[in-house]
Amino acid sequence: AEHQLSLAVLAETMQRAREVGLLTIVCADSDAECRAIATMAPDIMICEPANNIATDQMAAGDYVERTTRIVKQVDPGILVIQGAGVTTGADVARALRLGADGSGGTSGIVRHPDWRGILTEMLTAIKQHTTPDEGG
Repeated sequence: AEHQLSLAVLAETMQRAREVGLLTIVCADSDAECRAIATMAPDIMICEPANNIATDQMAAGDYVERTTRIVKQVDPGILVIQGAGVTTGADVARALRLGADGSGGTSGIVRHPDWRGILTEMLTAIKQHTTPDEGG
């Protein structure tokens, strides 16, 4: 959101990254941006409403589901991170439950008075989501 590139410049930048062996991680805000950028096949997309960045307000559930679906319909191989407003382990769990491959959390971690504790909470949510239930 702070340093937006035109789609043409983004395409050139992604091509150069591939040439030198770098993974590409690209942020998108709207459904249209998610679709357009997904056609460029980045390795990872971070879908996040710009107005939620660095807030305590995670994107609405329909946004998370819809933008993840849009990206996966274009290219199922793209990993989708849902970011913006992720401040708790419950937010991380929600993003994963709604179909994302991962979640953001940078502001939620660095602004938290107990950043180690909140990071542990977020990582625990990931582990609980990805660990098969031992009971059955």
